[in-house]
Amino acid sequence: MALGPANASVTIIEYASMTCSHCAAFNANVFPKIKSEYIDTGKVRYVFREFPLDIKAAAGGRYWRAASPRAMPENISP
Repeated sequence: MALGPANASVTIIEYASMTCSHCAAFNANVFPKIKSEYIDTGKVRYVFREFPLDIKAAAGGRYWRAASPRAMPENISP
């Protein structure tokens, strides 16, 4: 899943697990600022890649990949 222009001069790739508390804290506290200051302004392309740490995270990732695009979070494309 990616946000931002494909031709941005900088690409950030995040590897995260859906069950990781540190990843959740980053998503809640840091990501909104990165999104507003860099992604929304077209300076950065942000790519999310799954790195499941357990079976629950792996199952969650499979679910979101299989879900309808309408079920995805509003600003993230599959």
